[in-house]
Amino acid sequence: MKRLQIALIGIIGAVMVFLCVVLGIFLTREKPSGAGHGNYSLVQEKKFRAEDIQRLKIDYGKGFAGATDVLLYQSAGDEIIVREYMDFEPKQSQLSDLEQSGGELSIKGAGQGWLSFLFFSFRGAYTEVWLPADFAREMDALTVKTVSGDISSEIGLKIRNGFTVSTTSGDMLFPEVQAQKICASSTSGNLRLGSAEADTLDITTTSGDVTLEQAQGETKISSTSGNLRLDSAEADTLDITTTSGDITVKQARGKTKISSTSGEIQVRSLEGTVNTSTTSGDISLGKVTGAVNLSTSSGSIRLEEGQDGLDAESTSGDIQVGLLKGEFRMDTTSGEIVLSDGACAGKAHSVSGDIRICLAELSGNLDVSTTSGAVELQLPKTADFQFRFNTSSGDCQTFFQEALSFDGKRRNAKGQYGGGAHSVEISTVSGDLEVEAFPE
Repeated sequence: MKRLQIALIGIIGAVMVFLCVVLGIFLTREKPSGAGHGNYSLVQEKKFRAEDIQRLKIDYGKGFAGATDVLLYQSAGDEIIVREYMDFEPKQSQLSDLEQSGGELSIKGAGQGWLSFLFFSFRGAYTEVWLPADFAREMDALTVKTVSGDISSEIGLKIRNGFTVSTTSGDMLFPEVQAQKICASSTSGNLRLGSAEADTLDITTTSGDVTLEQAQGETKISSTSGNLRLDSAEADTLDITTTSGDITVKQARGKTKISSTSGEIQVRSLEGTVNTSTTSGDISLGKVTGAVNLSTSSGSIRLEEGQDGLDAESTSGDIQVGLLKGEFRMDTTSGEIVLSDGACAGKAHSVSGDIRICLAELSGNLDVSTTSGAVELQLPKTADFQFRFNTSSGDCQTFFQEALSFDGKRRNAKGQYGGGAHSVEISTVSGDLEVEAFPE
């Protein structure tokens, strides 16, 4: 029995060493750099009349062919040219199947069993597909699939119906894509799209990063741990989700929803409403013209400018707002709340954090409460409101002190400033209150 155990351990060890060697060779193999470069040789070439083809399907989704890179170029003539390169001398069975059936051109990698994959996966191969300019702008559908091979195009593509690309660990690069529906998916490979225009745009990745320079149409982008970057988007709806990856949006227009668990969220400019949530990551927004809804558990919230109200909630993070118009609700447990300049009204609550609100214009009722944090307010001298303050042990100082009446222990105060059109109610347990005039 002991000898059998030793033998099994030896076999398992040998298999693990073998797999490590194969993996090392596979990861360090030279990537293709184009025809005539490195040790790659042309092993197959076929031409097809573009006028007979409406759909293009490229499938390198299994076997050692899954490592094949796919490159799209523009041809000078009116034919579709398929060129296959390899860094070894293949058998006929290892060449891709190139078949035209009806209006579809199919390019399919040679299928191999899993054992053959172990022996041949470290060998390099790539396929060039040369497309006439008219075909690249008028085809009905394009589908490309690889396992670890990269997918890239040096030309813009305009497709009447569906554009579908997928890879497990390969990278994807497209300068421009127009289609009725765009679907791109990857597990660990990175995706970069220059311009994407579609009725619906769906991009998913597990750990790969996504960079989208320009998007137009209903857009959904999701990732588990990859970072997501969107430079510009114009969409009826924009939905971006990640678990631990960061999200960066430079400019967007439309109804926007952004969520992350532990990643950071940054949006520089947005026209439309935005709903953003994260668990432990920070949220940072620049200028937003629509209503803003932000929530985080332990991350901080920052909004430079909001023009149509704010609903912000954080457990232990701070809430900081530069300029704000409209109604607001800001709620935090241990974080601070700061509104530097506003023409607005609303509610602010904190348990142990301080609250500072500066209003150039009081447009409605103001309700501020805190347990142990201090409250600092700046209100315009032109405002008119009914004022109420109550506390257990805090102090109250205002620029309209003569308009207030206090109880005997100075725990409650009330009064009217101006015409009393609005109400200002402040409550603390142990925090002090200071109200100053907003600088003119």
